[in-house]
Amino acid sequence: YVPSLSSSSELGRAGRVEQIVLKTLGYDHDMTERREERHRVDALIAERLTASPYVLNIYGYCANSALFEFASGGTLRSLEKDGILGQWDSAQKIHVAYQAAAAIADLHDIDHDGIPSALHGDIDTSQIVSVSANADNNSNKKKAFKLNDFNGARLLYIRDPKHSSSSNKHKRICPVKPSLYGGSHRSPEDYNSEKITEKSDVYSLGNLIYTILVGKGPYAAKKHYSDAQKLIRKGHRDAIPSVYTTQSKDPLVAALVKAINMCWEQSARKRSPAREVARTLRAAMYNSDYEEPA
Repeated sequence: YVPSLSSSSELGRAGRVEQIVLKTLGYDHDMTERREERHRVDALIAERLTASPYVLNIYGYCANSALFEFASGGTLRSLEKDGILGQWDSAQKIHVAYQAAAAIADLHDIDHDGIPSALHGDIDTSQIVSVSANADNNSNKKKAFKLNDFNGARLLYIRDPKHSSSSNKHKRICPVKPSLYGGSHRSPEDYNSEKITEKSDVYSLGNLIYTILVGKGPYAAKKHYSDAQKLIRKGHRDAIPSVYTTQSKDPLVAALVKAINMCWEQSARKRSPAREVARTLRAAMYNSDYEEPA
């Protein structure tokens, strides 16, 4: 990262000193047209999403390098590994889950509300970062979590109405081939090597919310990713522990469970849009005794 840049001269905010991140090509990677295109898409999407409070800020870009906001609080994955997610109460959990869902919804609606124009393609806990200096459980400060890393993202196109019998723009979205296949956080269609849409991200959002709720990711007991992938292809999901379902009367926990199920539909068409998932979480937050972290 690039430390101690004066924001009065570098970023236009007088009197503040900020840390920013220089993201560039790995020293052991050759500069190729494909890599340059991935970095271009990363910067393009980040720039178009600067209005979203749920996406990491970008300050500049050139070829294979870009300047980004510094995530001082680490990633959701690091908090998971440290056991901190399991210490959060339901208010903190739904607050973070909402931010993640809203970020993905903003990405999908980057051009038009309700008409997906891009997908992330690699949603997991390592892509959600905290810009708060105090992301530990003992902090009373508000925790801001943001989505980042779009160099695996795909731009989506809509078929010309002249070549489509449907007047519904959602049905005219052109699916794309998945570019990544590893891990256990992707959708059934990813692991079936089928073409995907933004609904692939929605499935991964369900895994993300599950991790926030339970404190560890689904399929954590599996030793090999291939074992989890087989289960995902067959429609198997890790059961949500009963402490969060039949044994819980917390409306915030119930909303988190509902959101997971909205995302985990085996059929991509039956999955709810990310915006609908975000609205479900937000409604629960403001229709209960929820108190936003101060």
